Amino acid sequence: MTDSARSLGSRLSAVLAEVYPDLDADILSSMVLDAFWPEGTTRRKRGRIAGNTLWSERDALLITYGNSIVDGAHKPLDLLNDFLHRYLRGTLNSVHILPFFPYTSDDGFAVSDFRTVNPQLGDWPDINRIAADFTLMSDLVLNHVSSQGNWFNAYRQGQAPYDKFFFEASPQDDLREVVRPRTTPLLQEV
Repeated sequence: MTDSARSLGSRLSAVLAEVYPDLDADILSSMVLDAFWPEGTTRRKRGRIAGNTLWSERDALLITYGNSIVDGAHKPLDLLNDFLHRYLRGTLNSVHILPFFPYTSDDGFAVSDFRTVNPQLGDWPDINRIAADFTLMSDLVLNHVSSQGNWFNAYRQGQAPYDKFFFEASPQDDLREVVRPRTTPLLQEV
């Protein structure tokens, strides 16, 4: 592990320890880093003033789904990469690809595996090609995973640390003030 990855992991662990004091922040940090930089991928560094990699007024960002451009013959992420280079290179420097992981519902937000790119879109090399020339942003939707994914299945089996990843509610709980733009019921029996 590089010094910068260790530094990011340490900072992330510190934040996660504050947010989730009852959980092992180092394990959570490791899972987040592994989800965004799986083995064989690297984090691209963008130098700015004194190493600042935060957003500035010089940034222009496209927000898109990984399958916004399809032709039936090529991988959507290849088409997106081609579109970015052909039409937007020099106009924007960043792209936010909405969840590109495998999913079971909610337009990609009910992620079933954070370590894999949805094969209908492409694969990690496709993501890396985009990230080589554009700052890449992605959603890590930890608060909304698939009930058919590995994390939830491990939770149901009582496996640590997943056994602490989900909250359980009862039909008797007063949830009238919960607002969510969904057509399905808030609670689902498991």
